[in-house]
Amino acid sequence: MRCISTGFSCSGSKRSDTVVDDLNIGVQGLGAANPTRFIRITGDNEFNKNQIGIRLVGGNLHQIKSDNVFNLNPSSFVTNQFFAYNPILGVSNSGSTKIEVKDNSFDGVNSYSTSDPLKFGFISDNTNSAGFHLSNTFTKLFMGEQMQRDNTSMQLYCNEHTQFKNAWAAFGKMSNQGRCGAGQGNLTPDDKFNITCAQNIKLHINSSTEFTYFEKSGYAGNPNPDCVTTSTVTIDDNNCNGSEPTGCEFTPPEITGGNVTSFRTQVDGMDEGFNKDVIVNELLRYYYQHNHTEDAESLLADLSGDNYKLDYALLLANSGNYTQADSVIDHISSSSDEKSDLQTYISVIISAKQGNISLDKLPTSLVNSLLSIAENLTLGAYAAQAILMSYYGKEYLIPIETSTGVGFRSKTKITAGVNEEGSLTFIPGVVEDQLNVEVHLTNPTENEVLNIYALDGKKLYSIELKFNNSRIMLRTSDWPSGMFYGVITNGEKVILTNRVIKK
Repeated sequence: MRCISTGFSCSGSKRSDTVVDDLNIGVQGLGAANPTRFIRITGDNEFNKNQIGIRLVGGNLHQIKSDNVFNLNPSSFVTNQFFAYNPILGVSNSGSTKIEVKDNSFDGVNSYSTSDPLKFGFISDNTNSAGFHLSNTFTKLFMGEQMQRDNTSMQLYCNEHTQFKNAWAAFGKMSNQGRCGAGQGNLTPDDKFNITCAQNIKLHINSSTEFTYFEKSGYAGNPNPDCVTTSTVTIDDNNCNGSEPTGCEFTPPEITGGNVTSFRTQVDGMDEGFNKDVIVNELLRYYYQHNHTEDAESLLADLSGDNYKLDYALLLANSGNYTQADSVIDHISSSSDEKSDLQTYISVIISAKQGNISLDKLPTSLVNSLLSIAENLTLGAYAAQAILMSYYGKEYLIPIETSTGVGFRSKTKITAGVNEEGSLTFIPGVVEDQLNVEVHLTNPTENEVLNIYALDGKKLYSIELKFNNSRIMLRTSDWPSGMFYGVITNGEKVILTNRVIKK
């Protein structure tokens, strides 16, 4: 590839115009315990027919930019219990912070059909930091860009969506997109949603979280308010006078030896927010590339975000300042969802450093500490996953939010939804006129409910489950062809899921 690096720079590791074809995962980046190491994938690389083009787990400052092409048309599909087919992903980001995705194309190749596997251009889960998707194109996809959990400072600028089923989905925390009004850094995102709504379906932005999309005056329709979840998303064109810079002109600063001091001084006088964080992230990339870790420590010491505190603590631990590293995490607000798992993770790193133990030779007690948090979908959990996947042969599913809960992309075929709560089985897996449903609940409370949904969220069937074992026969001759999924819930808790295909 023109530039794929897992460290300081791409010097000495450049290859031109590489094609990555027909793999389960084209490139996998597992962020370990050193924040100075990051991945760059830049320059005319092609990812064709892969189940997942790029998978990132943990780490920070990764860059995917400059005309990479993702053709999402794998030659074969693997099924699992959550979706009829494993979703096809251009890029999956799980807990990788401060990421830049710029000037890439994500193409589903064939127009979306309900009988196809779901194709996602980009899924971003818990980035917990400032990052941006800028000037990318998304074509013929089920979903262009999906944000999950905490993406508080993620900005989506000047991206173009054509021939899609859905452009954006946002679950969890999502920041305002752009800014108009008093203060520094006014800008309008200027994304392009090139499709007309039908029957008020939320094709442009479907969000379960509240945020504002600032639209330039006279730019109405991108996004179209009729295509947006108006109960949570506000389209604001009242505070934008049309003279604001466009997101299509947004460019992060290029830090060099000649201007690094000036930018470092500038940061100290800036308001908290995305514009400051963008400069901070570029400064960190510069410091790490040039081995200026003391400058990075000095910069991180003054920053408040949980992701910055994690980086700062890791740098301190790597330099032997164990007590100070522990103190940095301890001073994270007790109200933060991230604190507990970050404390567990950093304690493992500190113990390994103090004992001069390499990450691939951790004692059982430390491995068990990582295992205890690895399923939690936090920054600490994803950092733990990266170590467990790199050195201990563990595999973790990719979480994919839906309107009814969390599904997962797995690597293998599973014929029934099974876990410690029981099982939900559909017979046959591909149905024509009659579907048999078998339910086993380990500890039923009589509050469990089975719902069956179409992919657009329409409920086709619902029943309260009063016994630990149930058999249900459903006539499906009037169901439309496509993919459906069953969900068993107890109140707000999702207990079991499975899928079925109607011919």
